[in-house]
Amino acid sequence: MVIDLARGMAASAEGLTLNEMAGQLRVGRRTAERMRDAVLMLFPQVEEVSDPPTKRWRIRGGLSAFEQAPTATEMLELTKAAAGLRGAG
Repeated sequence: MVIDLARGMAASAEGLTLNEMAGQLRVGRRTAERMRDAVLMLFPQVEEVSDPPTKRWRIRGGLSAFEQAPTATEMLELTKAAAGLRGAG
């Protein structure tokens, strides 16, 4: 669902309000806030746009880099990170 939200934010030139996010994902406003925060952590290029009396969030330039297949180096790093997390419990 978080990736769906990111795709929606990238597809909207003007961005999405929290109420629009909640409506599109069929969740409550607080859940939409948490999901927006997760998108902000994953995609630092998210922009906050003031649209009084609300705010909008968008991802300018789309998600093309994110949606590409990972390189061999990235896969190796992910494998190492997963093994480290498994070892930590």
